[in-house]
Amino acid sequence: MIITCKSCNTKYSINKNALGKNGKKVKCSNCGYEWYQKLHITKKNLPTKSLEKKQIPRNAIRKNINVTDYFSSESEKKKNYRFLYLLIPIILILFIYLNKKHFNYEIKNYFLKFTETEFLKKNQNKNSFDLVFNQIEKEISILNNNERIIKIFGKISNTSNTESYKIPKLKATLIDSENNIITTWFFSTEKENIDPQESLNFNTSYIHDNQDIDDIQIEFYKEEE
Repeated sequence: MIITCKSCNTKYSINKNALGKNGKKVKCSNCGYEWYQKLHITKKNLPTKSLEKKQIPRNAIRKNINVTDYFSSESEKKKNYRFLYLLIPIILILFIYLNKKHFNYEIKNYFLKFTETEFLKKNQNKNSFDLVFNQIEKEISILNNNERIIKIFGKISNTSNTESYKIPKLKATLIDSENNIITTWFFSTEKENIDPQESLNFNTSYIHDNQDIDDIQIEFYKEEE
């Protein structure tokens, strides 16, 4: 038998036994319109005689309707969504596993840099407060060729009662009479760490040919982050 969509007038050929005595709900695959199709309505709209006399074009009948398609399509969609939800985590885990060396390196490198930066910040802040210079002596001697040899002696003291520190590099700077920097150099103490309430001696020397040396400055060198 032939039924017609009331919304777009598309015609469908179905088995009348599929409707049953009381009819069933059907859906138009062309426009999506749904209606309740009864058997007696089909007989009135499309008599058997008219079907025998009139030939319906093939392109007018799109396809046979299966009344269970509407219900089965919803369950199939849910199954597809569940499959995708399971597939995405599996792909992600597989990708991480195949690239685990790269991820492990990046994560480890990030945390090492972060820990080292925080440690340096903490130590620099504490060093600037707890580590002090004591008994600094500066000496300038003139060599036979009129070059100057600069010598610096002194002590570094840890004023903390509980904390031990890694001693940073020391920076020495030569200043002329106009307060301009002539040159700088860096040096380290013989011992890398200093215990609470401990004092360490340090010394350094430098040869320079500039005759206009007015001052010598010494300080802890803080590396730029």
